[in-house]
Order: sequence, then structure tokens, then C-alpha cells
Amino acid sequence: MKIVKLFLGLNILLAGLTACSGSSDDDAPSTGNDKVEAIVLKVDKTELEANGTDKVTFTVVDNNGNDLTATQAKYVYIQEVTSGDYLDKNVRTFSSVENGTYSFKAYFDKLESETVTVKVKNRKA
Repeated sequence: MKIVKLFLGLNILLAGLTACSGSSDDDAPSTGNDKVEAIVLKVDKTELEANGTDKVTFTVVDNNGNDLTATQAKYVYIQEVTSGDYLDKNVRTFSSVENGTYSFKAYFDKLESETVTVKVKNRKA
């Protein structure tokens, strides 16, 4: 009887372990059948006023024209290159109260975009 219980217990344990194997939807980004080979970081403007409310909006597009910021947002990262800081997750805008030139890159899966530069300056009177 002990052998039957042990055998039954091992089978249940093995069934539980194999049921958990495989890949998850969170393992890798998918954009359908088209292979993503490159990404481009786009901005709606390259200059903004240093008032904290004027902002630039980022969009990351793949080589197939897919807007990854809309369809794959959890896999898209945007970095301010000079400081090394990343924008908060799902934040696709940037504003500042400090004059300066800011450079940004986007990352998706193992791909990296070219650098995009945004100038922040006070409005001239």
C-alpha cells in the first residue's frame, strides 16, 4: 500500500512539474509574423520650452512600420543617454525646466535605436 501511495504521489508531482514547463507570453515580444530587425525612435518635436509643461512625445517604430509604443509598450525602454536614466515604464513624454540638450535612445528586445536629440531652452522675449 505504501508503494502505491508513493508511486501515485510521484506521478502527481511529475504531472505538476511538466504542466508548468514551456514558454510564457511574457518571455519575448511578438509583433506578428514580421521579423523585427531594427527600431527607430521618433519625436514629435526636437525643441521645447524649459517650463516643465511643454513636452516632447516619443514613438518607437519597427522596420515593418509597427508602433511598438502602442502594441508592445512593456518591452519598450527609453533612456536619456547623458544621465543614463530611463523614463518610467509606459511614460512616453519628456519635459524639463532646465535648459540643455538631451539625447535619447530606445530599446526593444535586443535592439537599440539611433540617438535622438531634444533641445530645451527658455522662450525668448
